[in-house]
Amino acid sequence: MASGFLQADVSSTVTLTSTNGGSAPAGTYDDDFAKITLTTHTATGTSIGFPTAGVRWSHFELILVDSQTRQTDYECKVFFTWDSGGDDIAAGPSASVPMVAGRADTDSYMVVIDMDMIPSLPDDGAASTVYAWVATKEFTDATPVLLRARLYWHELTKG
Repeated sequence: MASGFLQADVSSTVTLTSTNGGSAPAGTYDDDFAKITLTTHTATGTSIGFPTAGVRWSHFELILVDSQTRQTDYECKVFFTWDSGGDDIAAGPSASVPMVAGRADTDSYMVVIDMDMIPSLPDDGAASTVYAWVATKEFTDATPVLLRARLYWHELTKG
């Protein structure tokens, strides 16, 4: 059985700029979700192509960087779509999930969201591509830097 992950390309600077161009008022979520494109990346050890069915989505890993250190009230919400426009839902939305600050890099905030689901690519979906949509709460920067975004999967059968 194969396992792998889809991930965002962060080889250059990637930020999660909201479509409304700014951050939400303190204590609220931004109304607009920022899109992160997740694809197969051979350079990071996931050279196995993402199957269109017969896989269990295990979990989603997200690390963002903000300009404030050791904040305790950061949260995010996530959902996934098959299309880049955000209209063909694949999974989610998640509940509001607290993010934890890194131990050494205290500007980084991370979360892992368990998924445990078995989706199938619809006819209008693109193979090996899923779009994660992320909304944040309490981030100081309107455009936190994306350090990592990975969707892990596990093939259910050989073949």
